[in-house]
Amino acid sequence: MKILSALNFEPKVKDDLVTCTVPSWRSDVYREVDLIEEVARVHGYDKVPTERKIKIEVVPADPRNKFAESIRTYLNACGYYETINVGFVNESVAGLFSQIGAKRHLSVRDEMRKSANLLRQTLIGSLLGVLKTNVNAKNLPCRIYEIADTFIPAEQQNELPIQKTKLALVCDGDFRDLRGVVEGLINSISRDAQIVFAPAELIWAQTGAEILLNSQPVGTAGVVSQTVSDKFDFKDMSPCAVEMDFETLMSLARGMIKVKPIPRFPAIQRDLSIIVDEEIRWTDIIKAVESKACSELEDVRFVGIYRGKGIPSGRKSVTLTLRFRDEDGTLTHETVDGFEADIVRSLTKSTKAEMRTI
Repeated sequence: MKILSALNFEPKVKDDLVTCTVPSWRSDVYREVDLIEEVARVHGYDKVPTERKIKIEVVPADPRNKFAESIRTYLNACGYYETINVGFVNESVAGLFSQIGAKRHLSVRDEMRKSANLLRQTLIGSLLGVLKTNVNAKNLPCRIYEIADTFIPAEQQNELPIQKTKLALVCDGDFRDLRGVVEGLINSISRDAQIVFAPAELIWAQTGAEILLNSQPVGTAGVVSQTVSDKFDFKDMSPCAVEMDFETLMSLARGMIKVKPIPRFPAIQRDLSIIVDEEIRWTDIIKAVESKACSELEDVRFVGIYRGKGIPSGRKSVTLTLRFRDEDGTLTHETVDGFEADIVRSLTKSTKAEMRTI
């Protein structure tokens, strides 16, 4: 009590509780442990008794941190580097990613942050800034990600903001590569997860998609628009970005992991090259395939798109691979011919596809 009084903390005792008033000039003291440190410092650290043995309680690893570390491990293996950014952006960047501009952003009154005082509602703007720094340094290719909180104002004035942890990725490469990383990441968490990239209009993307996980929205993805590229001065480059809800991804990890045995019988693969109109999307092709798919169809994989000699104007050639396998026996090519014919008829009917012969 004498020590606290000498330090102007004005201590008061009630039962076994000591209440202090912190002086205005001691902004470094705001916790109980700070007061304990003040007493120990004045009393003398050498007078504090120590024991030869200390007790340490072992506790399980925090599930959230453990899950975040597994995401970092996977993304690092894909060539992505983690970034840690300041949680604030300026008005010009905030307006690029919000339908209502920068007005509906939480802000701080800080003289040090007059130009960037808005709490970010998305991580993509900050990551594009990091990408720009690497472009200027000619550090390419550049693949980066961040796991951090976003802040959205509550509807009611006196309520706390909506704080959500997000996972965002940005790269200077092809969108199909980024999509493959996202699908691989989700499949590493849950092998049975159904992932769909549904076309969507995004304010920041010239070509955007909503990511559906088991039919539920989990995030957005796209190729950044020309407006965003001009803002960050990206020349001869079309960066791609993804942002997903961390909590939704984490909920997948809580499910039961199912393991399948190695297939006993070989698979048969067939490549199809079809000519379709430019407006036909990959999701349209998948729907047409799945509508006539047999149980033996194990996988449908995109191979590539060709436009050029031999392809009429306004059309494109899409190549896909079909993989068939029977878990109860070896498939014959004659049987697969029938499966393939049904799929081709469905593609012709649904997408007006024509088979391309090379």
